Order: sequence, then C-alpha cells, then structure tokens
Amino acid sequence: MRISLDKSNQYIHLDKMKIKEQVLKTLQIGDIFEGEIDDIRHSLMQIKLKNNQFISARLLEQLEVNIGDKFLFQVKDKNNDQIIIKPYIDEKLTQGQQKIIQALEEANIPVNEKNMEVVKQLLFNQMPIHKENIKKYVQINNMHNESSIEDIIFLEKNNIPITKTNLEQLHLFKENEHSLIYKFDKFFEEVSSKLQAYTSEQTDTQDSHTHLLNLHSQLKDIIDKFNGLAQDNQDKEVSYNPVNQSETQNSIQLSQNEKEMVYDIIKSSMDLTVTKEEFVSNKMTLESIFQLIEKMPTDKKQVIIAKMVQDNVYEPLVRKDLLEQLFFSPKEVNKENLTHYYRALEDIIESAMNRSEGQLSQLANTKESIDFMKQLNEIIHYIQIPVKLKNQNVHSELYVYKNNEQNNKQSKASSVLLRLDFAHLGHIDIFLEKNNYQINSKFYIENDETKDILNTNLYGLTKVLKEKGYDFSSQIMTDHKKLEFPNDIMPKDQTSKVQRFSFDIRV
Repeated sequence: MRISLDKSNQYIHLDKMKIKEQVLKTLQIGDIFEGEIDDIRHSLMQIKLKNNQFISARLLEQLEVNIGDKFLFQVKDKNNDQIIIKPYIDEKLTQGQQKIIQALEEANIPVNEKNMEVVKQLLFNQMPIHKENIKKYVQINNMHNESSIEDIIFLEKNNIPITKTNLEQLHLFKENEHSLIYKFDKFFEEVSSKLQAYTSEQTDTQDSHTHLLNLHSQLKDIIDKFNGLAQDNQDKEVSYNPVNQSETQNSIQLSQNEKEMVYDIIKSSMDLTVTKEEFVSNKMTLESIFQLIEKMPTDKKQVIIAKMVQDNVYEPLVRKDLLEQLFFSPKEVNKENLTHYYRALEDIIESAMNRSEGQLSQLANTKESIDFMKQLNEIIHYIQIPVKLKNQNVHSELYVYKNNEQNNKQSKASSVLLRLDFAHLGHIDIFLEKNNYQINSKFYIENDETKDILNTNLYGLTKVLKEKGYDFSSQIMTDHKKLEFPNDIMPKDQTSKVQRFSFDIRV
C-alpha cells in the first residue's frame, strides 16, 4: 500500500502509541500511527487519523478493506513525499493474538477487531483457521453485520442454516424474548390495532369496511380451526335463533354480561325473533355468535362487527377464546397433546398467512419461532409449553439431556432443565437429575420471597415422591449467575455431534 502525502495534512496525534505530534512527512521507517477507513472509491481510500485529519491512500495490491475498519499502520519505507505502510503487528501482543493476526495476514484479510474476533471464535470452537475457512467466515460475518460471529458459528456447528431469520431467532433466545406467549401477545396487539384502525371515524370508508370484514373472516377461520370445526361444516346454514346453534366442545361459554352486550348490539341494527331473556338463557360461544353474524347481510354484518369493536366486546371475546386454545392446563401436558398442538398450530398459522396477504404480520413471526424451535430440537430435546394456571399464563420450556452413561446399560440416569416465568415469583430454573429412584434437584431463583414459598411447599413434594418410592433432595440457589443461552444451557457434548430426531418424537 502506498500513500501520497497531502501537504495540507501536516500533523497527526498518536496518543495511543505514545508518539507526540509530528509532521507527517517526517515520519521515519518503523513509526506507527492509527487510522480508520473513512471512504473507498475504486482503488482510492481515505484514512481518518486520530486527530480527525485525513490522508488519501491508493491500493497498489488487492486487499479486502471495508469502511469503518480500524488499523494500526507502520511505516515500512519512504521516498521523498511518499511512504509505504502496512498493518502493524505489535510484538508485545500475546502469543494467541499474534497467531490470530498472522492467520489474517496469511489469508490477505484486514487485521482489525472484527476480523480478529472471527479467528478467535474459530479457535475457541476448535475449528480450522486455514485461509479458506477464515475467508468464508469473514465473508459471512460481513453479510450479517447485525449479528455476532459467535451466533454465526453456533448455527454452523449445529447444522442450522445461517439466515437472517435464524440469527434473529437465536438472538431472541439469548435475550430471553423467544417465548410463544410473547408472540401471542404481539399477535393480539396487532389485531387490536387493526380493529381500531378499521372502525375509527377517521377511516369510515368502503376500504376500511372491506378490511374489517376480511380481518373478521380470518379470525373466524382461526377460531373455527382451533375449536375443531370440520371444513365442510363451516358454511352450513345457521338460524338466527341462537338456540339452534351447534356447540363445539372446546368453545368457551360466554358470560351473562357478554351475552347481554352482544344482544344489545345486534338488536340495535336488526330485528331479532327472541327476547333478551331468551337470548341470555341459552348456552352460547363465540363460535355461535360468529355463525349468527355470518348469515347476516354484508352491510349489517359490517355494522355489527364495528359496533362490537367500538364497545370493546369483539377483541376481548376473540382473545379469551383463542387463549383457551393456546395454553395447556398442567393436567393436559403430555406427549400426544403437545404433538397435536404443534401440528395444529403450524397448520392454522400457515392457512391464516395464506389468507391474510400480510395483514397479520405477527403470524409470520410466530411461524419463524416454531421453525427455529424445530431446528433447535434436532440438537437437544426441547419444547416450549404455554401453561395456564388459575390466575396467570406461564411461559415454560423443557430441555431434556441425553444420558452420558451409555456404557452402563443398567443406568437409567437422565436430567432435565425446566425454565418457568411467573408474574410474581419471577424466573425459576429447575435442574432435575434422576438416576433410578434417586432425584436430585436445584432451584435457581431470583429473590428470597420465592425461596420462602418454595421451602414451604418442598416438604409436601418430598413426601409425595417418597410415597411413590423416590428419594428426593433439593437445593435452592439465590446467589448465582443467571443462566445464559446457549453457553449455560446447551450441552457441550451434543453441540459438537448432532443427532437427528423428528420433531414429533422429540415432543
């Protein structure tokens, strides 16, 4: 690399290198200065110095550099008003750092912090650092600027495609923002926002009416599928008399107050053949209400749906009905139910996405989460289980670790990590190790209040397990480092040698 000196740039400030201000043209062979690539145009590049002055340089050989790359330069030769420089290697660097820099130079790749981190992570993960491999990961790293090389290598080592979506999903796992509950909340926020937009006075147009009816149709289809309605029964003839409405076993019954509000809204727009008392006295679900609305003339249907939205009836009913289908009670959690749940959830989301034409973008985000979960499930037995308790919905996830004592055929050892997020107890990590009839547990909690509650209930758990023939021991840890994904959770022996299993079996 050869730099032609600009007479106007007389000084550079080299605090980091402990070199005082000096005239650039008096730099001697061996002198060191720091610069950042500020601009690149064809073979010309502009280097920004530490004192915010600039010098121009021309590349005399092919070298991969990017705007923003920072280098330490060393003067290798000089001739009148020209100097020849190259990236500087500090002899005081550790042996490991020198090895990293040497590997980059041999691969003809710029020596900067970003590229050094690539080689560092390759070494840490016991991956080769030959020229082709370094270039490969530097290129991938440059393609995914917003992601870390650590995440890129994690995906690569575990045979997960390196895509923007997978990197985003991995980042959500690391930030603990990956739960399906979070996705469901975002979906309902999006639905609520669109309902309000389509029914506001400012958007009282034919287009907004059409959008509202389309959104209602999509939500009805989702609810019908969740409630187990057969496709050929969705368009069957339904009387306006709700007494004749068919009931789905999984549907949620409307409360008396909800039925009264629905009746008043419908009655305000059209005549009904039943009184409010008759209407309210019958069992009624959101499914039956939607079937009733479906048989109305289009103009009446739009008015009634809009009125239900404006009176804050529509969205709460949709939310309540869907949440009942999206969460498990503890007694419902088993392999068969979970398998059916994820199959149905995927089918429903894909069907809704095909119909929504981008109207419900959060469906795509939920599908991406499920797809990544399936890929992660090829590394370790893993499943998310949305659980409904008495007064709250809880995010839970289960990691099942394989038995490392494969040589001991008599051993029935297994271990699991159960992660729970409670509204009041906070986050709890529970490690369980079971070997024949011995169960050892560790509870990682966030506060002493949770510890007191656990201590109160662990005696009863120990007693129940003892009656079933198990010896149970427990430790409660409050002063501990928070577990981080993937380093503290993914087993080291399984990330290096992937075993393939189907998602259904893993569930």
